[in-house]
Amino acid sequence: MLLACLPAMADEPTWKVIKTTGVVKCSNSTKVEGHVEIPAEVDGIKVMGLDYMAFMSNKKITGLTIPDSVRYIDRDALAGLSAVTSLTLPKELVVIRSGSIRDMGGLESLVIPPTVQLVHGAIVRCAALKSVTFEGVCPLFPVDDTYKTFHDLHPDCVIYVPDDQVDAYKAAFAGDDEVLKRIQPSGKNAVVVDWTAPESDFAFDAATGTITKYNGTSGRVDIPAAIGGVAVRAIGSRAFASNYTMYVLNIPEGVEVLEGSCFSDCDGLVYVKFPSTLKTIEDYAFNSSNALRVVDWAEGLETLGKGVFASGPNLFHAKLPTTLRVIGDKAFMGAYLKTLTFGPNVESVGEMAFANNQLTEITYTGTAMPTYGAEPFKGNKKDATLTLADGTSQESYNAYVAIMAADFPTCVVNQPAAAPAPEAPAAAP
Repeated sequence: MLLACLPAMADEPTWKVIKTTGVVKCSNSTKVEGHVEIPAEVDGIKVMGLDYMAFMSNKKITGLTIPDSVRYIDRDALAGLSAVTSLTLPKELVVIRSGSIRDMGGLESLVIPPTVQLVHGAIVRCAALKSVTFEGVCPLFPVDDTYKTFHDLHPDCVIYVPDDQVDAYKAAFAGDDEVLKRIQPSGKNAVVVDWTAPESDFAFDAATGTITKYNGTSGRVDIPAAIGGVAVRAIGSRAFASNYTMYVLNIPEGVEVLEGSCFSDCDGLVYVKFPSTLKTIEDYAFNSSNALRVVDWAEGLETLGKGVFASGPNLFHAKLPTTLRVIGDKAFMGAYLKTLTFGPNVESVGEMAFANNQLTEITYTGTAMPTYGAEPFKGNKKDATLTLADGTSQESYNAYVAIMAADFPTCVVNQPAAAPAPEAPAAAP
């Protein structure tokens, strides 16, 4: 009789961790309730991230303790936790992904630690949220096609930012009046985190200036411009391949070559910044780096090898450097491109270079038509528009129409203004 009167016990959380990445999720997340404490370690593996939809739409979780070891909150991980009234983010957090903090109707305040480097389409549709306080230097705020960061919050919500960073935060949201009106100084200067990777984290060939191996575990990696007093000129083949702890990457000025597969299978990497000195990215450099969302291009790049961004990256929008001359076979195949701008100096585009994407807008800014390999746009199934530069010859226009008709039947090619007629030779005196 007494046992029958006891309240039913809520399911205890059952944790599932990805061994290679330390990303964790609660396999019975829809059944747990009350305060949930995420362990810092599962099956002997350090917990470093919250997985996609880890707790999504659980309306019975009232509190959440996230261990400070967590650096990465994946898409929709905490979305819809409407009963949670407070949330403390971990001290080592680096990346907050799209939709990960949204529809949390009870959340009233949030502090963003200084380690956060990227906020991507997060902190949205939290109707009770009245204050967001940033403690560090302005992070990256990439544009998201689904969610607009800091939209649909409490009407009186204030975004407090460090006094010495106000201009930087406002610049990051230039044109977004809904966010700009909320930004105010916090009364404190930014807490600065030094992300320079120690030289001891690298194996380095001083004779060639090539990093041959990275052995660190930082969430953000700022590669040093010199190691042992020798300038870094190249990132060697597979030097960072299969690294799962790096989310933000800055490549220094002076680096000229990224060798084959150097950043392939980096499943956590979300953002990479290229230097103006970079000339060549070799075959499969970022192949299967599935989380890659933002590439900060620099003018100066000339050659992209085969499959550089194939099979996994979610690039969505790419405006390639005007200095680019060669785009290799399958360079962007399956990179989830929606918009693309390239030219005017491109000389060759490899076969299936932009295949299997979701292209809706393509802009070619050159007038001289490159050589194209077979089926460069194959597998783009949505309606699209190709815009050619004024001055493109009728011959080139006809050739583009033929390419699109073969590869991309729904693509409309805009007729550019005609090239100016050549001047008549001067009459003989």
